[in-house]
Amino acid sequence: MNKIKLLYDVARVMREKEAWNGAINISGMKGDAESFHFDNEFSRDLVSGTSKARISSVVDHGGRRIKHESTTEFDMHQDDGQGRAGGKAHCFFHQHHGHHGCGHGLGLKEKLDGLVAMLGALNDMQVVEQEDKSLLLSLDLKNIPEALLVRFHAKMPHEHLGHRGLLQSSPAMESGSLECRINPRYEVETVKVHIKGKLQEENDQSHEFTLNAGISFTW
Repeated sequence: MNKIKLLYDVARVMREKEAWNGAINISGMKGDAESFHFDNEFSRDLVSGTSKARISSVVDHGGRRIKHESTTEFDMHQDDGQGRAGGKAHCFFHQHHGHHGCGHGLGLKEKLDGLVAMLGALNDMQVVEQEDKSLLLSLDLKNIPEALLVRFHAKMPHEHLGHRGLLQSSPAMESGSLECRINPRYEVETVKVHIKGKLQEENDQSHEFTLNAGISFTW
């Protein structure tokens, strides 16, 4: 199967969507105990510009469980007076969907490094057709360059896991996998990431760490 053609078809179909609805779930286990859990149910109407997000998280901070819940709604078409649609909501939405801050972007070298890493991942990616005609894309994350994994870590929702939360340190990955399910209409249905490794804490103690992250779409 031509993987480039497949990804092109998926990108073309997803680009034409007028609304995005789904949920993001991220959880981390330290040993046998859950250290944090993050949920974000989102809805974005690309025609009206209306975006909604309902966020909840639970973090274990030294035996104390810290909970956070919030609901946000904003208009991405509204100008903030500085020529940016969505104003503060522009930053908010991007922070919760993989972009931190509204500063300068990556330089040319960093972009090319990212492109090389993505092409390498494309080469290693496996595509298997399922009985229901959907496609399961899978990738061994051990084959991903460290620079790309660091960028993934930077996109994690640290602000909802505490300033001294577990995600302040990247786990040393021992194994990891990524799976993406695409339906026969070339719509992305789910993306799942599973990582196991060692987490080195400030007191030099090492713990087994498991990270599960996923996003599911409702079309």
